[in-house]
Amino acid sequence: MNTEEIKKYFKEKNALNSIGHAYLFSNTIYENIESAIEFILCSIIFKTDMKILDNPDVYFIEPEKNTIKKEKILELEEKLSKTSQIFNSKVYIIKECEKLNASSANCLLKTLEEPSENIYAFLITSNIDLVISTIKSRCQIIQCEPINNKIENEKIINESISIIKLIESTGTNSIAYNFNELYKSFEKEELKRVLNIIELFYKDCLNKIYGINLNIFNDYEELIDNIIQRNSYKKIIDKIKILNDNIDLLKYNLNVNLFIDKFLIEIGRL
Repeated sequence: MNTEEIKKYFKEKNALNSIGHAYLFSNTIYENIESAIEFILCSIIFKTDMKILDNPDVYFIEPEKNTIKKEKILELEEKLSKTSQIFNSKVYIIKECEKLNASSANCLLKTLEEPSENIYAFLITSNIDLVISTIKSRCQIIQCEPINNKIENEKIINESISIIKLIESTGTNSIAYNFNELYKSFEKEELKRVLNIIELFYKDCLNKIYGINLNIFNDYEELIDNIIQRNSYKKIIDKIKILNDNIDLLKYNLNVNLFIDKFLIEIGRL
């Protein structure tokens, strides 16, 4: 489903008074469906013009250092157990839910299995094959439009692939190349999209190692094969971790050029 199809689906469900308590949005990242989530929350659940980020009854969970730990779910459960601050409903949004570890997933299962009234879950994953089966079975799955056909246009994908090729071929020397057009001209949000694409590319490298169908980058299978030949499984995992950590840093006020230099040095050393 694309954004408009998701909105239509939830409008129809709402008209039938059949909105579920837990949804798993597959094949996407939060930024790609943010407008659809905003519509669902504002128009259907809360019936307000208040933005999601300003709503005290909306809780976000996302990975830290490539993992969603049990402590984050316990904190969420404590918040959900309290009275709503403004509205009669509460919503929690879990980005990259495939990064729930065994402990945090088991902890979340209790909340999913015994949902309290007026509490809604929106889980998001770019790779549903990595989501624990018990989590999937307790959610209504929404198949979203593939990421590479959505917001990331061809120009940004090509630029991201060029960066991957330079990192793989030159290592730390990639910092010496001219990234003005490829990279350093990006605003923070666009830079975040580029890093997300690169992270998803390396995840597809893992998919190939696991024998799982490529999730996004089917057109780049030859490059993926070359990267797998040059990188161990652990090295690809380490690169994903560096990407995840640096994406997390973009939440803060920082010098973008210095950030990029630091990122290229870190990932180029592997």
